[in-house]
Amino acid sequence: MTDHQNGMVEADRCDRMPPMKQASRETITRRLTGLLTNRWVVGGSLSVLILGWLLSFADISSFRQFAHAFDTGFAFAMVAATAAGYFAGAWRLNLLVQTIVPAQFGKDMAVTVSHRFFLAVLPARLGEIAYVILLKRHYNISFGLGAATLIVSRVYDVIVVAIAFLIGIVGSIETSESRPHLIAISIGMVSICVAIIVFAPKSLTLLAAICYSGFLPRARWVRKFQRSVLIARRWVRSELSPKLHFYLLISTTIRWMLDFIAVYFAFTCIGVSLSALGVMFLAGGMNLIGGLPIQTIGGFGLLEAGMTGLLMLLGFERGSAVSAAVISRLAMFLIPVLFWILWMLSPARRWYSGTSSPSKT
Repeated sequence: MTDHQNGMVEADRCDRMPPMKQASRETITRRLTGLLTNRWVVGGSLSVLILGWLLSFADISSFRQFAHAFDTGFAFAMVAATAAGYFAGAWRLNLLVQTIVPAQFGKDMAVTVSHRFFLAVLPARLGEIAYVILLKRHYNISFGLGAATLIVSRVYDVIVVAIAFLIGIVGSIETSESRPHLIAISIGMVSICVAIIVFAPKSLTLLAAICYSGFLPRARWVRKFQRSVLIARRWVRSELSPKLHFYLLISTTIRWMLDFIAVYFAFTCIGVSLSALGVMFLAGGMNLIGGLPIQTIGGFGLLEAGMTGLLMLLGFERGSAVSAAVISRLAMFLIPVLFWILWMLSPARRWYSGTSSPSKT
């Protein structure tokens, strides 16, 4: 390990808090259970309301047409493209983790599969919290470093997806009043994310300051979060080299290209033909909408409504757009659930279920 990595490991050791009492753990567990229950109730209610309103515009004949046009070959191609995207996501995670601890690709795949599953079933982007917990479980990486890797990953995700969305807007949307607004939003997103990378770690410190000043009122949590931010700043300053930035950009681009291909096959298997630019516009806009931390379970309702609007901008009628959005979204939801179940049942999951210690020097 390098001197920078050793220094971060020592700082990570200092960041660990003494064991809490059993009563405190039970209190925290009870509060987290109550929070998740409330989020599920609110998120489920919102999802049902939005989907009910959306399905009121659906065309039943379009549902039947898409069901009769279903192509098993394209469905398997969608699954294969999604699986390849998982490998690309695990590669990117491996690039980030190996700057902190010795990485294992199997554990990176376990984190990737579970992370995408929790994003699909939990409300309000709570799957991002699961990502940090998974890194702690598999690699014993602290909250600060885990959150730092998550922020870096999401910044690159927004850059790649927003650029693809911008290309799709320019190439597939010609006459629409919303075209200049969509272009402005895309350029603004890319500019903000590039600025975060260029001005890191100062930008990371600013984001952290906003978070703990607004959402962490208790002094002990603020102090702990501040220590985590210091560790994350040290990691950003010492380990995010230009070479690593290049590899992160390449791996993120490959990951999203494969996801966009999966979206293409998801619509093609039900008989909906989209051009390459149309897929970039639809998939890019859909993923940008899905990144909003809104209280719906796995984005249900919100994503279908967004996909319907995007398809209408591509020239689809409202009834057909609703039907295509709901059917294709259901297929895209089932894939991460299926992959997670297969992973949980596979021998590889039991092999990589242990926790490695980052304290080897």
